[in-house]
Amino acid sequence: MTNISALLREGMTRTTKSKSALAREVGVSPQYVSLIARGMRLPRSPILLDAIAKALGIPPAKMTEAFLLDFTAREALLASQRRSRYAPTPTPSEPDPLIRAEKVRPPKARKVKPTLSPRSRKASS
Repeated sequence: MTNISALLREGMTRTTKSKSALAREVGVSPQYVSLIARGMRLPRSPILLDAIAKALGIPPAKMTEAFLLDFTAREALLASQRRSRYAPTPTPSEPDPLIRAEKVRPPKARKVKPTLSPRSRKASS
């Protein structure tokens, strides 16, 4: 059982097609084919998956099986990341004696220069 990126690279090697040639034949950008070949993306539709399989001479059933394996593996990875990311952190019942409590300082008072109003300026001149 291989993943879709390995199948894509193997098919491109066997048919001696470049990423650009495959992209033109399938109707996507060469960058997208490169992302699929590196395992960074999965084909976004079954039609695209079948077109890639046809262009590379790979049986569509084999390509679909590889897609489903990659998809379920990616979903499992994302689910585990979500669980660990949002898992509640344990809160200690007592403060840790090794951690010093920080003192909360009140904000410093700003020095304000007295301003003269327009009337007081005229009176002083």
